[in-house]
Amino acid sequence: MARVALTYRDPLRYVIEQAASRGLVDAVEVVPSGYVKAGLGPLLHHRLATLGLPYSFHFVDNSLASADYPTNNKADAVASFLADFKPMLISDHLTAHRADDYDLDCNLPVVCTPGAVDVYAENIRSFTETVSPPCPFLIEHVPAYYRHTASTLDEHTTFRSVVEQAECDVLLDLHNLYCDERNSGTSPEALIDALPAEKIREIHIAGGREIEGTGAYLDSHDETVPERVFELLERVLARANPDLIVLEREHAYGEPDQLFRDLERIHAIAH
Repeated sequence: MARVALTYRDPLRYVIEQAASRGLVDAVEVVPSGYVKAGLGPLLHHRLATLGLPYSFHFVDNSLASADYPTNNKADAVASFLADFKPMLISDHLTAHRADDYDLDCNLPVVCTPGAVDVYAENIRSFTETVSPPCPFLIEHVPAYYRHTASTLDEHTTFRSVVEQAECDVLLDLHNLYCDERNSGTSPEALIDALPAEKIREIHIAGGREIEGTGAYLDSHDETVPERVFELLERVLARANPDLIVLEREHAYGEPDQLFRDLERIHAIAH
């Protein structure tokens, strides 16, 4: 049975504790990248120990799809950091946001070609060999807000091929799929049904917003979960048995009752 988690943020700690006391949260997901950069592993270790919940790590800055990843990565620092922790799962994104020392600090869509797939898969293998993660490593697809003109494959084929070649598992972000459906008409079900069910180890649920006057929809993690995302969750759970389902809420926390309602809905579907 999948654990249900909230993204860990210090402003959300009281909400997490309340949700745990009500049986709505079984774990948390931590974005540890800032702790790695600042050398604050002991602080995070203390915070997680006092919280007393199982946790996963969701990295955001390894830039595993960068062409210069072999000479421009932080895998050694990550490996040293992980020595003091026992996460359930470790994940990062299939994205390239860093070149040399220039970092956009955000998730960008990748070039989709057979040659690029080879590069991405090799980078992921290099990362996992260096880090030697103490648990499964998962890769997450990012929203395709635009498409590179050099691409010859579609985003879903590219992602599936990387997962197969890198021999990693999948973090399936249902709100990212919803973003693509809203913005470009891409079918979420196409990727959900094409991925090997046993590879889907974690699911992300979130809410976003439309940019006023543009029609563009963002994965902003600051709104309640759309009904369509819950429909996609039902579809995934009809064929897969993930270890973790994470409600991502990182901004505009609002009233805790809104988060509790989303967590209750997740539990109703998953259990």
